[in-house]
Amino acid sequence: MMTPRSADMVAGAKYVHTNLVARNWQQLALFYQRVFGCVPVPPERDLSGVDYERGTGVAGAHARGVHLLLPGYGSDGPTLEIFEYTSTPAAVPAVVNRPGFGHVPVVANPVLPGVTFR
Repeated sequence: MMTPRSADMVAGAKYVHTNLVARNWQQLALFYQRVFGCVPVPPERDLSGVDYERGTGVAGAHARGVHLLLPGYGSDGPTLEIFEYTSTPAAVPAVVNRPGFGHVPVVANPVLPGVTFR
């Protein structure tokens, strides 16, 4: 395993957010608010234009969404950025071992009294 050297690290780096692309950003954001107490960080996002297309590498890119403060960090903590694009490619079947984003772990008390998940 490689160990980073201090000279290789970016000074002052700080984790800021994770982006999730949803089919319905409002529905997914509501889930995180109701279940985990995430709090929206205004304003809602509505991103498009030449600079956004250039930044995403997607022709005609247009995304709407919101940032939600994650629980346990306070008002200056990292956020979950939930976006919905007006155009999305066809979904591929989900498999646990596909490289890329896997999950958002949250430590919490049992969701239902007497029920535990392992």
